[in-house]
Amino acid sequence: MALAGGTAVSQGLIIVSSPLLTRLYTPADFGILAVYASILGIFSVIASLRYEFAIPIADNDSDATNLLALSFVLVALFSLFVTAVVVLWGKSLAAWGNVAQMEPYLWLIPVGILAIGILQAVNYWYTRQKSFSHLGIAKTLQSASQVFLQAAAGLGSLGAVGLVAGHALGRAAAAVYLLKRLKVKPKRISLGALQYVAYRYRKFPLYTAWASLINVVGTQAPAIMFTKLFSPEAAGLFSLTVRILSLPAALIGQAIGQAIYPRLAERDRGDGDASRMIGDTAIVLVMIAFPIFAFIGAFGPPIFATLFGNEWRQAGLYARYMSPWLFLAFVSSPLSMFVFVKEKQGVAFALTLYETTLRLGSIWLGKLLGSPGWSVGLYSIAGTIISFIYLVWVFYLADLSVMKWLEKYKLYFASMLGVLAITIILSAKGGVVAISISLVLLSVHMWLAIRRYGRVFYG
Repeated sequence: MALAGGTAVSQGLIIVSSPLLTRLYTPADFGILAVYASILGIFSVIASLRYEFAIPIADNDSDATNLLALSFVLVALFSLFVTAVVVLWGKSLAAWGNVAQMEPYLWLIPVGILAIGILQAVNYWYTRQKSFSHLGIAKTLQSASQVFLQAAAGLGSLGAVGLVAGHALGRAAAAVYLLKRLKVKPKRISLGALQYVAYRYRKFPLYTAWASLINVVGTQAPAIMFTKLFSPEAAGLFSLTVRILSLPAALIGQAIGQAIYPRLAERDRGDGDASRMIGDTAIVLVMIAFPIFAFIGAFGPPIFATLFGNEWRQAGLYARYMSPWLFLAFVSSPLSMFVFVKEKQGVAFALTLYETTLRLGSIWLGKLLGSPGWSVGLYSIAGTIISFIYLVWVFYLADLSVMKWLEKYKLYFASMLGVLAITIILSAKGGVVAISISLVLLSVHMWLAIRRYGRVFYG
């Protein structure tokens, strides 16, 4: 609960601060931040070669201690390597990536990698020790430090460097907090022990690191591509849209996925009635997701302009394009936990590889068609296809017929289409009245659906 509370507070701080920060910084500034965060996201996967993943499952505390030390060493060496790259070729790389204005503070990249690498390693150590209260505090400290520094820098008109420095120093603050409270026995660390754990847990760098890299490239590379192919402004608009629209999945969908994972495993091993749970969970997710993404899809531009400032209206249009994809992703992502229950990680990896290729290819195709709007639209179509495939596959693994599931809830889906049609008509009229009527209509529809299918929620 402490970790969940810390995560909720952390996310809440980011959400609450967004309307302020979007008025202190331009979309181009947020584009620079998106590129910086994407670079860290990709490099942090390979900085410690994923040895930190082995810390919670190590055979004993001695192995865990040496895995923690090994992770620190690898992160430090990788950070030094990146520092050398920045010193030697930083200016050329910034120009190539269409972010020449980022050159003066490229030094924050190795700093960020070091902070995130250490933070990831100690996170898994505290997870092994079940010290979740410290992790919750660290998450809150990270977001609070980041928001405070970014807001202060924005009020001082420092530009993109304020966003980037706040991002790096927020993670550094969390890492320092956890390091100060770290309880390990240094005498357990030795060169021989480091060599032993490096070999004993070699599958993590050999397999897990590369699988994680492919997965993270699919989510992090788009911001870099938008900057390279179009502009930092396009990347900023895109990244803010994805961040805001991903919040329902992060706050609700992830919690549902974690809750049903052990229960699905129990049912699959026991009476084999996992199919009913998959079907019931799927309709719950649809009922939650529909009003959220229907409303954003219909009124994205005015909502974003009101919340974040008029120069972010284009991000609202991107939100409209991406709503169908994120609606399906909201439903399919928590259910994808069943893939691990059925031990189909190999097929899942192949799908991830296909998804990454399709997504990045869609952005490139949008460039050929001449606008970032095309890239966003095609990116959304690619995501919609993958989410649909994943959903159908999960139903297949659960031996659940999609057609029978649709038939079972046909009244709900019919009403959903009717409400969607009315919402679209109202969006064409525009104005505060249309937005208000749509919001009430979608809320009432969700309430009636919950009453009608209450047994799904409450058993």
